[in-house]
Amino acid sequence: PCTLILGMMRDKDCAAICKILAAQTHQIFLVPVDSERTADPVALAEYCREANSCVPITVCRSLVDAFTRAASEPQVAVTGSLYLVGQALEYLGLAAASSERQLNENASGPTI
Repeated sequence: PCTLILGMMRDKDCAAICKILAAQTHQIFLVPVDSERTADPVALAEYCREANSCVPITVCRSLVDAFTRAASEPQVAVTGSLYLVGQALEYLGLAAASSERQLNENASGPTI
């Protein structure tokens, strides 16, 4: 199992997603997503603890904070929200900066 950096939108089934993911990892770093729709990382921590009380869970101030804390981990997966994955790709220098609107437009496919 790898370490997770997890952040998602509050309008998703956060409890179900946390239940699935917490069972698949050995450490979780919870972060806010750069969106007004972000789920509260503290609430996500509660869902993860309910699902797996043995996994270490850390609430982080930001994605950068989570990457810093996870730097020594051999495998790290960023998951939960497409927006968060986009932020991670930007932070790692693997993609250009994108706004939430741009990601929404890209996810819906080309406009004809």
